[in-house]
Amino acid sequence: MSSIPQPEHSSIRLLVLDVDGVLSKGETEPFDHTVLAILSELNRTARLGGDAPHVTLCTGRPSAYVDAVMQAIDGSMPAVFEGGAGIYEPKGYRFYPVPGLADLNFIRKAHDAFRTREETTGEIMVQPGKDYTISLFPTPAVALADLEAYAHTLLETRLGAAAAELELSYSASCLNIQPAGCDKSTGLRHLSSRTGISPDHMLGVGDSEADLPFLALTAHSAAPANSADDVRRLVEYVSPHSDVAGLLDILRRFGILPERGAAST
Repeated sequence: MSSIPQPEHSSIRLLVLDVDGVLSKGETEPFDHTVLAILSELNRTARLGGDAPHVTLCTGRPSAYVDAVMQAIDGSMPAVFEGGAGIYEPKGYRFYPVPGLADLNFIRKAHDAFRTREETTGEIMVQPGKDYTISLFPTPAVALADLEAYAHTLLETRLGAAAAELELSYSASCLNIQPAGCDKSTGLRHLSSRTGISPDHMLGVGDSEADLPFLALTAHSAAPANSADDVRRLVEYVSPHSDVAGLLDILRRFGILPERGAAST
């Protein structure tokens, strides 16, 4: 087990979680309802002024998915969706792109190109429900490792020089295409602005390369055992357990949950 300095519990006011590989095992996998209940209780305690951080999300998932998961964890803080490009605010039920996001016309043109290719060849799968970014999933015709080269070729053919306005990055199971200069750190900065909580008082938990930008900003960072090598090198603590079990271990390690076997008070 990694050795980390124990932060003052009260110094962590916001727990920021990626979803796939952290809060769940990934697409189509069931959620652990016990963990959702634990996170819900943290959020309720935080709203009542108790000794617990709020919990929110910083994920590549689309807005409707984030809305549902935030309901499941009784979250009231803003959340980041589409890899930093979008913000969801439960209060007022608002969904909007982060301020200053580059011209979305490039994303719309690229989205049309990938949708057309998906429909005509079946070589790729485009994740539905996204407005500001694109996520491509592999099929038997195109492997995950080959998606980046595949996407570059299609973008340059469709957009020409404007393809440089978009950036590509892998998450655990797909390739993400976003406006240049926009990543999860973009969303986290806006999240900090909207909540008034500095990254100095946040604990970030992620597992893939797409999480690196926001994990580099939070004062405390951790990852489950299933994380990418670059994430493991960056974070403060790597759990010996994977995904949800790793998340629970991380919450205990940072004093947010009691250690196993600790007497309740």
